[in-house]
Amino acid sequence: MTNPQHQCHGVLAQAICDADPAAQISPELVHHLATRLEPLFNQRVAVFGRESKAQELVPQLVACPGCGGRLAECRSSAAAAIVVDLSGLVQKQHIPLRCRRSSCPDFGVLLWYNYTVRSGCHHFAGELPELNCFMLSATFGFSVPWLQQFHVRMVRQHASFTSEADVLGAQAAYNSQLHLLPTARLRLLISQGWFAWRLLTRVRQSNLDLASFDFLRPMEDMIGLFLPQLQRAFGTTTLEEAQKATMRCDVVVLDSNAKSRRAVCGASLEVTILQHKLINDGQCLMVLLKETAKLKPSKRPRREEEADGRGGSSSSLGPSMLASLTLQEIGRSSDPTDLQCVTCCAHKEGSAAQRQLAKSAGMLCACLSAGLILHMQEIYGCESLSQRYLCLASVKALLPSLCVAVHDDACHLHKYDSEAAAQIAPPEMKYVCDKFHMAGHTDAWCKETCDPALPANASLLQGIRTSVCEFTFTWLSKYKHQTKHMNKHGFQFFLLDMAWSHNEIILQGGYRPEEVAGSAALEGTD
Repeated sequence: MTNPQHQCHGVLAQAICDADPAAQISPELVHHLATRLEPLFNQRVAVFGRESKAQELVPQLVACPGCGGRLAECRSSAAAAIVVDLSGLVQKQHIPLRCRRSSCPDFGVLLWYNYTVRSGCHHFAGELPELNCFMLSATFGFSVPWLQQFHVRMVRQHASFTSEADVLGAQAAYNSQLHLLPTARLRLLISQGWFAWRLLTRVRQSNLDLASFDFLRPMEDMIGLFLPQLQRAFGTTTLEEAQKATMRCDVVVLDSNAKSRRAVCGASLEVTILQHKLINDGQCLMVLLKETAKLKPSKRPRREEEADGRGGSSSSLGPSMLASLTLQEIGRSSDPTDLQCVTCCAHKEGSAAQRQLAKSAGMLCACLSAGLILHMQEIYGCESLSQRYLCLASVKALLPSLCVAVHDDACHLHKYDSEAAAQIAPPEMKYVCDKFHMAGHTDAWCKETCDPALPANASLLQGIRTSVCEFTFTWLSKYKHQTKHMNKHGFQFFLLDMAWSHNEIILQGGYRPEEVAGSAALEGTD
C-alpha cells in the first residue's frame, strides 16, 4: 500500500492553501504547518488514493495502461461513495479517470479506484498491495485496514458476517451515521467484500492472472474459476513452507470434520477418475481428474464392478499402459464386505449415515503433526472408504515421501488399500490408529497391526501428535454456523482460506494460549 502519512501531508497542505485564497502564506510555511499537523490528523483523515482533498477518492493510476498517456479526471461521472473504515463511515466523492487519446484502445473506458468498466464488465485493475481501499461498486467499499482487521478476527476469534454487520450498524448508529448504511444488504455486502478481497489475495499469491476477475459476475462463478488452481497452490505452498521449517512430512493424520458442512442436498456429486500410470521404474504415478455428473445413491454392491476407485494390482498393467478407472457414486456408503473385513466398529457408516447419502458430509483433512493442514476435500454422504482412499491418494501425489498414515479407522483403510496402487498399499504405506481412538478397536488383527503402542509403530510415530486433527477441528468446527448455508464453491473456498491463514499463523509462531484454551481437554492424549 502507498504511504498514508505522505498522502495525509499532501491533503493537509492543500487544505491550508484552500484556507488562504490570498496566498499570504509562503510554501515553506505551508509545508511546515502540514508537517506539524500531520501527527494529529494522520489517523483521522481517510486518504486512500491520489486525491488532494479529503472528501474525494481518486484512483492511484497516473498513466493509461493502454497507451501510457496521462489520465484525466472525469468529474462529470463522479459518484457519492461510502467507505467502511476503522474510524467509521467515510463519505467520499468517487472520481473516475479516463484516457482522452482517441487512438488509445482504452479511449472512453472509465477507470475507477480498483476496477475498469469495459463492455459491461467491471474488471479488477491496479496492484493489490498498493490499494488502501477496496470498492465493490462506484458507491460502496471497504478500506483495506478494515478488511485486514475483520479477517484476523475471523481466523482468531471466529467473527461472522452477521455479527460484523451488527457491530458496524451499532457503530454507525452511535456516530449518527446509520442513514448512510444500506442496512438491508449490509451482511451481503460484507460477505461479498471479504470473498472478493480474499479471492484476489490468494489468486495473486498463487501467481494467477487477475485480469479475468469481474465484480459483476456472481461470486460463485468467480470462485469456481480459480478454485482448482488455488487448491493445488494451497497444498504445494504449505508443503514448501513445512519443509523449509524442517517439520516432519513423512507422517500425516487423516480425519473428517462433519460439523463444518453444507446443509444442502448433495445429489449432484462428483465423479472422480483416478488415473494410474506406470512409469519405467515400476512406480505408480497418480493423477486426479474431476468432472461433474448427476448421481443417485445406489445400494448395488460395489464389488459387482471394477469401479471402486482402486487401481488393482499394478502388475496387471504393462510399463507403457494407461488404465483409467472411474469411481462411481462416491456419496454412497462403503461395501459391507469392506466394513466387515475387521470386527472393529470404528467406521462411521451406521444407519444414520445411510440416511445422509445425498448430503454434504463435511471436510476430510490431512494434517501434519505440527498442526498444518496439508489437504482438504469435501466429502458426501458419509466418510466412506472410497473417499478416504482418494484423499490419501491426493496427499501421496503431493507428498511422495509420505510413508505413514494415522487415522481413527486405520484398520478398515489398511484392508481397503491393500489392493490399491503400489504407492499407497501396505507395506509401502503404513497405517496406524491414533492413540485417542485406539481404545475402541477390538479386532485381534487390528491390535497386532495398527496399534500405535507396538514397538514398530511407536518408533515411526516418535514425536508425532497423532491427535493433531482433534486440536485442529476444535478451531475449525466453530465455523459451522457460517458454512451451513453456503453454496459449493463458496463453502470450499471459505474453509480453504481459513486453513491457509491458520497455517500461516502456525508458521509465524502459533496462537496465543488463550486462543487454544478449548483444546486443553485433549492435552496428554499422545
